[in-house]
Amino acid sequence: MRDNEEKKGKVLSVRLTEEGYENLKEESQLHHMSMSGYLAQIAVHGKNGLTPELMVKIQRIVNVAYKAIKDYEPETAEFLEQEMHELWSELK
Repeated sequence: MRDNEEKKGKVLSVRLTEEGYENLKEESQLHHMSMSGYLAQIAVHGKNGLTPELMVKIQRIVNVAYKAIKDYEPETAEFLEQEMHELWSELK
């Protein structure tokens, strides 16, 4: 069950041209989402596709890379850690 903050209680009706509708349909299908879900995602997260789920996946990959190199390449590991901190700061 969703938390109260996650529940979607607002409904929006949108008018589109035929071309706009087809573009939305194509984009939502490319992302394996409903058209309303796709619109909601880009409204909240922008069109860059950086959803919280994707950001978690990126962080997990970087964590694995960091752990793999920290004993053998400590300078590279430190650089990787610093770059990720800067990236998350920019994305907030």
